[in-house]
Amino acid sequence: MRATPEGKRAAWPEFFFDLVYVFSFTQVARLLQTTDDWPYLGLAVVVLVPLYWGWVGTSIYANRRDVENARDTLGIFAIGLCSLGMALAVPGVTGSRGALFGCSYFLLRIALALLAFPDYRGARRNPYTLSVVVSGPLLLAGGFATGPARIALWAVAGAADLSAPLVFRRTLARIRYDTTHLSERFALLVIIALGVSLVQIGGRAAEQPLSPARLIAVAAAYALVGSLWWAYFVVAIRGLRQVLSGARVQIEVIRPALSYGHLPIIGGIIAVIGGLTEVVTAPTGQLRPHGALLLTGGCALYLAAFGFIRWRLLRRVGWHRLGAAAACLCVLPIARLLPANAVLLMLLGITAALNLFEGLQVRRGGLGQVGSLRRTRQKS
Repeated sequence: MRATPEGKRAAWPEFFFDLVYVFSFTQVARLLQTTDDWPYLGLAVVVLVPLYWGWVGTSIYANRRDVENARDTLGIFAIGLCSLGMALAVPGVTGSRGALFGCSYFLLRIALALLAFPDYRGARRNPYTLSVVVSGPLLLAGGFATGPARIALWAVAGAADLSAPLVFRRTLARIRYDTTHLSERFALLVIIALGVSLVQIGGRAAEQPLSPARLIAVAAAYALVGSLWWAYFVVAIRGLRQVLSGARVQIEVIRPALSYGHLPIIGGIIAVIGGLTEVVTAPTGQLRPHGALLLTGGCALYLAAFGFIRWRLLRRVGWHRLGAAAACLCVLPIARLLPANAVLLMLLGITAALNLFEGLQVRRGGLGQVGSLRRTRQKS
C-alpha cells in the first residue's frame, strides 16, 4: 500500500491487474465491430457487465486491505488470469468459447470470495458470497447452454451482480472506504478505456495508406478522445472527489457514482472506439448505420452518465452535459448523409464546446459544487 497525506493510493499489483483490461476492452470493442446485427449491442453489454463487475469487486477488496503481500498479490494475479480467460473467450462467446467465459468468471468469483472472507467473517451474506452462489453458477450454466438460453442466463447473472450493493446496503453502510483510492482506481479504468481507443485508432490507420483524409481522421479522433478525457478529468473528477470525501454513509455515494455510474462511462467509450475505428478505415465514405450509432450513441452515453451521477448524488440536473448528449444524438439522423470525417468533426465540436462552457462556469463559480456538497453532507 502506498499511503499519502490525502489517503491510500493504488498498489503495484493493482496496476498489473489493470493490464488485463486493456485487452478485455479491446475484445469487447472488436465484438461490436464484427457485425451489423443489432442484437450484438445487447451481447456486448451482457459480456461487459461481468468483466467490469469483476474489476469492481477486486478494486473494492483492495481498497480495504494492504495488498502488497504474497497472499493478496497472488490472489489478484489469479483473478487477473480469470479475467484474461474471459477476454480470450469474447470473440467466440456465442459459440464454443462460451464455456471458457462462464468457467473463468465462476473461478474469478471463487478466488475473490476466498480473498475477502476474513473481512466478512461475521457476515456470511455479502456481495462476494452472492456472486459465488448465484451469478457465478448462472454464468457457468450459461456457458454450457446454447442459443437464447445462454444469453438469458448471463443477463440474469449480470442483474444479480448489479443488484448486490442494493441487497446488502445495510451491511455495506457500516464499512469505511478510502475514497482517495477508489476515485483513483475508477479514474484509472477510464484512462485504460481511453487508451484502448488510441491503440485501436492508431493500429487501424497504420494498416492502411496514410492519405490526407485518413490523417485528418486520426487527428480528429485523437482530439475527440482528448475532449472526452477533459470532460472527466478537468471538471467532473473534482466534484466527485468532494462528494466522496464529505459523505458520512460512503456506500450511498460509491454505489451510484462509481460502481453504477462508471459502467455507462466505460460502455460509452467502448462504443466510441467502434465508431472511430470505422471512421479511420473509410474517412471519406459514409458510416454504416451500426457505426454511426456506435459513434454518436457512445458519445451521448458517456456524457449522459455524468448527468445520472449528478442527479443521484446532488439531486440536480446537469443540463449542460445532458444537452451535449442530446446534441450528439441529433447528429445520428444526418450521419448517413455526410462523410465520416464530417460526422467526427461535428462530435468534436459539441464536446469541445461543452468543455469550454464548463471551464468558464468553473471560473465564475457557476457549477455550484460547494453548495451542492454542503447539501449532500446534510442529507448524509
